[in-house]
Amino acid sequence: MMWALTRPRLRADYILLDEAQDTNPVLEEIFLAQDARRVCVGNPSQQIYEWRQAKDIRSGFPGMQMELTQSFRFGPAIAEVANHWLRAATSAMQLTGHAAEPSTLAEVDIPDAVLCRGNADAVAEVLHFLDQGVPVALVGGGKPLLNIAKAAIDLQAGRRTSHHDLRSSPPGAKCRSTPNRTPPPGRLSRRRVQRVSCFQRLWSARACSTVMRSEE
Repeated sequence: MMWALTRPRLRADYILLDEAQDTNPVLEEIFLAQDARRVCVGNPSQQIYEWRQAKDIRSGFPGMQMELTQSFRFGPAIAEVANHWLRAATSAMQLTGHAAEPSTLAEVDIPDAVLCRGNADAVAEVLHFLDQGVPVALVGGGKPLLNIAKAAIDLQAGRRTSHHDLRSSPPGAKCRSTPNRTPPPGRLSRRRVQRVSCFQRLWSARACSTVMRSEE
């Protein structure tokens, strides 16, 4: 922030801004003020930081707009499925796959890996596979999940917690479904109810030992 107040000028012929769909106002001002050739790349479908005032600056970017529709990460089979969902989202973009290795789509009983968007989803997957007797580990370790699990237990037991995800809830907070509106003080939304429930289950000897092993 202090550096931005100096109105910096970057000594470069070209300046590339990646993840432009999540550009904060400070970076936007610096980027647009440069005299160099500017290129910004982003995908509005991957925007996740709008809640902290970040925005997609491509929409108002003063330059030619181009779409990258060819991918070398997957083949035609995956591109066909992706295009189905793009059409469902009323997008005019259509992808083509050009991977060197063939791509296939199939259902598997026990996958080699599961990608999760958030902690609650990761916890749910861990518990699901443990219930099936399938060995599981978390990439990157599980200490953050164990910390929030302990925080959930503290809340339910009437104790306060300093965990940033749950500290706004008072001790002994009752759970109640409040869709499409902000829950009143002392209540938890349905999503947070599900998270607390998952994290409570995680705080068991079996799940704890599994998560801790994933640190190794």
